[in-house]
Amino acid sequence: MRSVNETNWFLSSKYAIYVTWAYEGENGACGCYPDGQLPRTLDEMANAFDAKRFAEDCAAFGVQYVNFTAYHAHLYILYPSQVIEHYMPGHAASRDVIRELIDELHKHDIKLQLYIHATIGDTMTAEEHELLGWHDAAGGYRRWNDFINAFFEELCARYGTEIDSYYLDMIFHEPFLERIDQPRLLRTLTQHHPEVVVVGNGQAVEGVHYGSREDAMANVSDADDRQAYPTQTVVTLTGTWWSTQQTDSPIVARYTPDHLFRYLVLTASANTEGGGLAIGASPYVTMGFEPGVRETLLALGALIQPYAKSILNTLPSKAYVTPAGMQIKRLPSGFVATRSLDGSEEYIHVLTPPAGNTIRLPVPLDGSSYTSARMLLSGKEAELSQDASGVILSIPEAWDHLDTVIVLLRDPSVPGKQAAGRPLPQDTITITGGNHLDGHGPECLLDGDESTYWCTSEGITHTITLDLGREYEVCALRVMPRQEQSVESLVTHVTTYSIWAGTDPDHLRPVATGEWKRSYEEKHSAFSPITARYIQLQAGPEWLPSDWRVFPRSAASAASLTVEVSD
Repeated sequence: MRSVNETNWFLSSKYAIYVTWAYEGENGACGCYPDGQLPRTLDEMANAFDAKRFAEDCAAFGVQYVNFTAYHAHLYILYPSQVIEHYMPGHAASRDVIRELIDELHKHDIKLQLYIHATIGDTMTAEEHELLGWHDAAGGYRRWNDFINAFFEELCARYGTEIDSYYLDMIFHEPFLERIDQPRLLRTLTQHHPEVVVVGNGQAVEGVHYGSREDAMANVSDADDRQAYPTQTVVTLTGTWWSTQQTDSPIVARYTPDHLFRYLVLTASANTEGGGLAIGASPYVTMGFEPGVRETLLALGALIQPYAKSILNTLPSKAYVTPAGMQIKRLPSGFVATRSLDGSEEYIHVLTPPAGNTIRLPVPLDGSSYTSARMLLSGKEAELSQDASGVILSIPEAWDHLDTVIVLLRDPSVPGKQAAGRPLPQDTITITGGNHLDGHGPECLLDGDESTYWCTSEGITHTITLDLGREYEVCALRVMPRQEQSVESLVTHVTTYSIWAGTDPDHLRPVATGEWKRSYEEKHSAFSPITARYIQLQAGPEWLPSDWRVFPRSAASAASLTVEVSD
């Protein structure tokens, strides 16, 4: 995705809150007072914000970063702006809420991810559309791009390196894909802070570094049913993005601390693209939270604290990959794994314990050798045995129903498995797949013609399976996206993916997962060499409900596929 150090702060961050707090003019506000009333003006709402109290709450929750709105619908912004006052008088607050928020959060070593929206024109008036060129397609919507870049350039210059991340809403949506000059937008957002992390709500595109997934307020009652995503994952705690219920209302928190904790662990193990789990929880206009919200987040923070070393500031394990779409109830061996930033420790999270006190792990994909094992919470030594068939761990205490973490110390003298690959001739491969459009079957991936393409019918996850004819040491997969230059093409590109491999087609294991950008260059996923005859590419799972679809984005497509082997 982005050419950055593997341990940049976003890639290793796993826990945040996602706050929608904004004024929306005649349409009201994203947030209410504790008595349920709404603010009447932008300055009234801005002046009510208590940055110190809010930051102290975030510190008490134990979050690593906060996603917070600079504005929401109708573009009423929470800081002074000459650009906005020029084009839309009265739409910029007199008080600089964002500056105060930055200062207070940074006192607690909490980073700020600022929510912005490049296609906010879809909430504007007809007069504003005409003034700013929202519907003027001339020059690739040049007038709108000029306005939004002038607005963002002023924002980025104002805060410089003190904004840790920008979060662009609705990058999956037709207006963004059709209207926005994405390379220009990314240049603007990084001009004053080259290391800022730019994230977008939706499948990653050229205008951002990483994608994100909102849950669209879907209610998933059992944590073990939730799917893992490689991207930042946003789950709303109350069923709405902002405060709507007064303080004497029934408890509005939908999920228990245990539920959120278990999903956080699953997310951390799959989160190759960073950001982890961001919980939608927004304060009242005058701070404080709806009934049950603060209590839930405090309890969650308390649950995380003793496990923090194995969850926060970690990366997904390279020895044991958690693929996109995995659920706790479907874990093959009942565990997931994370790894310390320096790679010295593997954290085995046993979420579904075996009947006895022994758990068997497969052979580490990356060739890791372990010298010792201990229980994270008690520090007691666990019995470790490792051979060519895998790893056996016997623990000295009872399994924890929430999460039992075993710390494996990696032997630094054993190098990881790495290999340069060569492309396997496509005429030696047999390919099969599921439902597809007429004339766009999986055989198009191997015909050597990039003008033809595989394209599925709609579905949540799409799978193609390759039979290489015999066993090889497989080390990478290359995918050329569908090359038709259109939005209809772009929204079918494979983004979220998992690669599975093995010698038995009925017992493959995940070897890589992540997200590819919606762009036209070839995608490449390298992984530790594994002996395999069968390779499976899974596209998905998709994430938006059907009523959000602009095009059938739950289809998947590609023009060609190349397997790399090291022998």
